[in-house]
Amino acid sequence: MRTFVIMVGLPASGKTTLRVGALVGACVICPDDGIGYTRDRPWTPTAARVAWARANEELGKAMSSGGPDVVALDATNVAPKRRRKYIHMAEKAGMVSIALVCLTPVDECLRRNASRDKFRRVPEDAIRRMERNFQMPQVEEGLAAVISVDTMVPEEVSKAAVRLELAIAGDRMGK
Repeated sequence: MRTFVIMVGLPASGKTTLRVGALVGACVICPDDGIGYTRDRPWTPTAARVAWARANEELGKAMSSGGPDVVALDATNVAPKRRRKYIHMAEKAGMVSIALVCLTPVDECLRRNASRDKFRRVPEDAIRRMERNFQMPQVEEGLAAVISVDTMVPEEVSKAAVRLELAIAGDRMGK
């Protein structure tokens, strides 16, 4: 069975780093890739809207029948309302959904964010707002599994790839 992986976590929590190691070979959609975050292409509300529209279109195409076996969305997705749309899209496409959650303390996210290039930094108030709105994904949202990772522990990050692969293999076997 085809699988949709929805990444969940605050900005600078390690989602992109985790997906590079855990989602090898997957079709990954990341709205941030479309924004640019450079001096010539800084974040603006318009750039974000355009990037999300493009990401939603790419996600729809990737989820269509005949698409890749594993499709992932690399974005914060901190609230059930935000996740619901994508989990529903996956259900309509006959895919099972798995949440891959980066559990990183907000102070560490802020530290990592501060060390980013100035054009990639997320405003502190935005990170704190997302922390207040964060709700841990639940299987009741339509998820086959919720895999949480403490990105402060290197061994946990490497184990996440194995846990994700086992969850995907279990879904393919109808478990």
